[in-house]
Amino acid sequence: MHQPPSILDIIPQQWAALLEAYDRLVPQDRYLHWDELSRQPEPAGISHEAWWAALKLARSARLHPIALCDRQQRPFAFSVPDSLLELLHQLDVARHGSGSFPPACRQRPV
Repeated sequence: MHQPPSILDIIPQQWAALLEAYDRLVPQDRYLHWDELSRQPEPAGISHEAWWAALKLARSARLHPIALCDRQQRPFAFSVPDSLLELLHQLDVARHGSGSFPPACRQRPV
C-alpha cells in the first residue's frame, strides 16, 4: 500500500480529461478511499493519480477546519458528505413523524 498522490503530481495534459469526466469520477453517495480507488480500472485517459486529485479537489471545497492541529501545525478538518445529510434527514423525519424510530433502525448496528 502506497501513499495517495498530491494534486500537484498531476500532469497538465490530464487536467482536461479530468474536468470532462469529473461528474462520473466523483461519487456523491459514498466515500471512496485511495486504497479502494487505486484497485479500480482506470477511466480512459485518466490515471489513478488524476482521479484521486479530482476527489481531493471536490472534498477540499467542503472542508471545515477545526481548532486542532497536527505535529506540523496543520489544522485538522472534516467534511459532511451529502449522503450523511440525507441519512440524518431520514432519521429526523422518522423520529418526528411517528414519535419513534422504526424497529429496523433501532436494531441496526452502528
